[in-house]
Amino acid sequence: MNLTQFAHLPRRKKLAILRTIVENALLQYDIKIKSISFYAEHSNILYKVVDQQNDQYIIKVVRPGDMSYEELVAYLTWLDMMHQQNPRLPILLTKLTKNSHFVATVESPVVRHCCVFKWIPGVSLRSRVSRPNVFKWGKLLASIHNASEKCHVTAANKLRKWNKVFYWDKQVLFSDQYRSLMPTKRLSIYQKTAEKVEKAIQKLASPSIIIHGDLHLDNVKVHKGQLYALDFEDCMWGSPIQDISIALLYIRFRPNHTILFQKFKDGYDSVRNWPQSYPGEIETFFMGRLLMFANILIKVDHMEEDLDENIEARLQRYQEEFDNFLQTYH
Repeated sequence: MNLTQFAHLPRRKKLAILRTIVENALLQYDIKIKSISFYAEHSNILYKVVDQQNDQYIIKVVRPGDMSYEELVAYLTWLDMMHQQNPRLPILLTKLTKNSHFVATVESPVVRHCCVFKWIPGVSLRSRVSRPNVFKWGKLLASIHNASEKCHVTAANKLRKWNKVFYWDKQVLFSDQYRSLMPTKRLSIYQKTAEKVEKAIQKLASPSIIIHGDLHLDNVKVHKGQLYALDFEDCMWGSPIQDISIALLYIRFRPNHTILFQKFKDGYDSVRNWPQSYPGEIETFFMGRLLMFANILIKVDHMEEDLDENIEARLQRYQEEFDNFLQTYH
């Protein structure tokens, strides 16, 4: 079965096939399975696994095209080395027992790469935002950066790099194809913002390391007062300040965001020096992240009218935020 055939199957049939893939992938691990249950569908499909000792795991079925096999091996190798550098760092990975790396590939009925992580208990940081927890959040990211500086992965050059504005995907935002969604004024504001972000990338002072790439509130769990980092699959080469900007982006509109930003900085500073070089640097990378979101959003299939309206509304919100940024940091 090819990818096109799989894509057109009913959801129930897809999940049945994916469960078969999970069962076959788990045969490659030293786990005596008690139960398997569907957990979530985000960018990838997740199943929860419980073994005979009631230890719990998450198996991730990687969506085709999101990450090549080489990228997946590089990212998991780096992640394992990170945990070895600092055992107290909450990054837990289950190794294969029948192979030398961490990827289980299943060839049938459709080809999928899978990887298994130990289950981390707790609740999302989003539901536990407080000054002490935000301090710990900053401390956690600084600990990840410290560990990453000590890790040298041979295949790490396979990972993407945040060395340009549109680092995730090919830039189509400014193409003629989407001019109906990018009228002249909006296009000008977006392009001026992109120029600002590009200049910020070119003058980065911090050395490039492998960064988490997506440590927002929902990728951090809180359990018994300890914070645990999840979902490292967006890891890439970048600067610590870029990683910080991704984390803080998602709390920038909270009423007490100034206090929370300071608590995050205090936590980070307690482990390593805060890497910001000049006022507005973090805000510039906020805008870079939003430009990337817009570039992805604009390529969504516009067959449904209400979806078109939602895209227009988001592009307008971004435009207003970009305009305010340009006026503040001119």
